[in-house]
Amino acid sequence: MTDLTPTPATTLDAASRTLDFNDPLESGDPRWVDLSPARGNNVLHRLRKRLLRKQPGRYMHVVFASHRGAGKTTELNRLRHDLSEKFCCLYFEANVELDAYDIIIEDLLLLLCREVERFMREAVERPLPDEMLADVSAWFAEKVSTTTVGRTLGAGVEASVGAAPRVPFIKLLGGMTAHAKVASEHRDELREVLKKYPGSLDAAVNRLLAAAHRQLKEAFGKELLIIIDNLDRYLPEKAEKLLIGQADRLCQLQANLVLTPPISLHYRPKSGNLTDHFHVEVMPSVKLRGPDDPYETVAEPARGLLNEALARRIDLDRLLPEPAARDALILASGGSIRELLQLTYFATLEADGESISVADVRVSRDQWAGTLRDKVFNNDWTAVLGRIAETKRPEGGEDALAVLFHRLAFKYNGTVWYDVHPLLADLPEVAAGLARRAKRSASGTPSSGV
Repeated sequence: MTDLTPTPATTLDAASRTLDFNDPLESGDPRWVDLSPARGNNVLHRLRKRLLRKQPGRYMHVVFASHRGAGKTTELNRLRHDLSEKFCCLYFEANVELDAYDIIIEDLLLLLCREVERFMREAVERPLPDEMLADVSAWFAEKVSTTTVGRTLGAGVEASVGAAPRVPFIKLLGGMTAHAKVASEHRDELREVLKKYPGSLDAAVNRLLAAAHRQLKEAFGKELLIIIDNLDRYLPEKAEKLLIGQADRLCQLQANLVLTPPISLHYRPKSGNLTDHFHVEVMPSVKLRGPDDPYETVAEPARGLLNEALARRIDLDRLLPEPAARDALILASGGSIRELLQLTYFATLEADGESISVADVRVSRDQWAGTLRDKVFNNDWTAVLGRIAETKRPEGGEDALAVLFHRLAFKYNGTVWYDVHPLLADLPEVAAGLARRAKRSASGTPSSGV
C-alpha cells in the first residue's frame, strides 16, 4: 500500500506519492470520499443489503460493474470491511493471478481451488480436511496424468508421499495454476483435458467450497464470500465467454460470489444477459454536468466532492491554489477518479515551481487528450463518438462497446445517460452529433436519447 504519511501532501514530491492512481484505498483510509451523491446512486449500500438480506442457506451471485478507474476496487475494499461480521471474505484479482489477456472457466476454477485452500489455511487458520484434499488432488492428478505437465507434477507429488495430504494438493494446484498464467502448448493441453470433465471439475470445486462453509460456520458463525476482481480488465468478448457462456456453471458454485465484468457487457452482450443469471449492480461515473450542458461545465456536487478527494491527498491551497486549475483537472477526468488522480500526478511532473499552475494542468491535459485521440483515430471510432454525443446512448454496436471499455465515453446516472469523454468534445464528429441533437431539440423532434 501507499505510505499515507504525510497526508495531505505539502510538497510536489510528496504529492507524487500520495496521488498513486493505481493503488485502491483500503477500508478506513483517510483519503476516501463518498462520491455517491455525485454518481447519482449508492450502489455499495444496495450491494451490502443484498448480501445481508439474502435467504439463509442460499448463495448470492452478484456482478458489480463500473468503468475501469471509477473506484470499484476501493468500494469493494469497504464492502469487505462492512460485511466482516457476517462473512469471511476471500478476495483476489483474476488478471494478476491468471493470464492478464486470456481467461476461461477451467483456469478460474483451478485458481479458486488453490485460493480457497490457502485462505482457509493461512487467513482464517481453519485448514480444510486432509482426507478431502487428498481425494481432490488425486482426482486432478488422475485427469491430467496424460499431459506433459501432469506427468511432471505427478512426479513431484509422488516425491511428497509421507508428507501431510495438503502438500501434494498445494504442489499440484500451484503447478497447474502457474501454467494457466502463461500461454503455452502445456496450458492448452491442460485446458483440453479439464474441458472433458466439466461436471466432475465443478463437483471437486464445490467439495472444497462446502467444506470451507462448514468450517467457517462452526468456527465463527460466518459464511464465505468470494470477490473476484479485475474481470473488467479483460476484453469484453473474453469476459462474455466466461460470465455469460459459462454462467450456469458459475451460478452452481456453492459460494457467495461478487464478480466484476466490463461495464459494456451489461449493456450490449452478444449471447445473453447478465441479469438472466446474476444480480447486477452498476456504479456510474461521477456526473460533472447534465446531458445537454456544455462539455466545459463542472457542476455541484461533483466539483466539491472531487476537490475533497484531491484535498485528502494534497494541500490544495499550497499545491493547487488556482480554482481554474482544479476545475480543469476535474473536467479533464470525465468523472473518473482514477483519471483525476492520474492527471494531477502528471501535472506535478510538469510543475517547476512549488505549486501546480493552470499551464501545468493544460500540458498534462493535452498529453492525455493526445493519448485518447490516438486510440480513437487508430480504431476509426470517431463516428460512434458522434452518435453517442447526439443520442446520449451507447449506440454503434461493437464500436460502442469498445469506446466504453477504453473509457472514451462514460455512463452517468440521473436519467441514465452516456456521453463522450470531455477531452474528445472538440472532435468534428462529436460537434456534428451535438449539432444534430440541438437541431432536433429546437424543432421539437424527440431525440432518441434522454
